[in-house]
Amino acid sequence: MPEDHQLIASVLNDDPYAQRRFVEEYTRVFTSAFRRMMSHRDDLVADLVQEVFESLFANDYRKLRAWRGESSLRCYLLKVASNVAMDRLRSRQYRPIGVTDNTDQAGDPLNPAENSPLTTMLANEIRGAVDHCLRQLRARDRELLSRRHLRDENPQLIAEFMGLTANSVSAGVTRAAERMKRCINTQFPGLFRLEPFEPHDTF
Repeated sequence: MPEDHQLIASVLNDDPYAQRRFVEEYTRVFTSAFRRMMSHRDDLVADLVQEVFESLFANDYRKLRAWRGESSLRCYLLKVASNVAMDRLRSRQYRPIGVTDNTDQAGDPLNPAENSPLTTMLANEIRGAVDHCLRQLRARDRELLSRRHLRDENPQLIAEFMGLTANSVSAGVTRAAERMKRCINTQFPGLFRLEPFEPHDTF
């Protein structure tokens, strides 16, 4: 949104009012996110929130300057916050988020599967982006993706049901998937590697 760009521009220009507004607004955002991720670990929340701001302001606002508006500011900052939390786990200065005092229950902090609460915040953002991008597709493209990747139907079966050729189904699925990737990458730059589309058979 334009006001986000204006806010960040003012922060980068060392406007104390803008910096105070930015810190106040996103302290609430980060605190809420970390509390959802780390139930019963309020002792860590304030520390992690402070570390997020230190990361954003370090090296002449390097990470803030990296935001170009391809994704929403909130989404970008939550990714930074998630990375800060993951870095703390990798440093092993904190025990894995969400575990109890029983050390036998602690998983491997370097294994994302063992720390699903840590990635809940980012996963929810990605899920929202996927839902949004699916709604942007044409109905036929949504059906192609659903049948091929959710129902695991083969191209020949899809072709018979939809009145298409198997080659058209394969090419259509590839094109629809690329459109999804491009749409999602507007909110999560670099999440997918985009390659030029070249029709080819997939069966």
